[in-house]
Amino acid sequence: MIFYFTQVKKSKLREVFADKDHERLAKDDLMKELKKLHKLNLSIDTTNMKAEQIRLIRSINFLMSQALTTNNEGEFFESSAELMRLCASMIKLAHFANNNRGDIPYAEQALEYSLEVLQDQISAADVLKYDN
Repeated sequence: MIFYFTQVKKSKLREVFADKDHERLAKDDLMKELKKLHKLNLSIDTTNMKAEQIRLIRSINFLMSQALTTNNEGEFFESSAELMRLCASMIKLAHFANNNRGDIPYAEQALEYSLEVLQDQISAADVLKYDN
């Protein structure tokens, strides 16, 4: 028996069961439920974060949505560039980078490493997929 879980209103989970005889029906039910969803609610523990870090997360969340859904070329490029800039700011504001301020510039090194990995990803011309 396969279990499919989907989110429904009021944050409850609905189970759609599938077995060999009912697998197609369950997949159809699952797709109907997924089409009903219009929002993805993320929960982040902000206990140890400063107000500036929380605002940054909100801005990044907004720009991710904008970059992924826009049909305007200029908006796509501008929101993508701003998203990358804010991600760099997030790395610079990380507790680790600020709590270890010795002779090692951790934030800058992390950004340089990230850019190398990003450049490799661009060169590979492949899209990373994180589907479960």
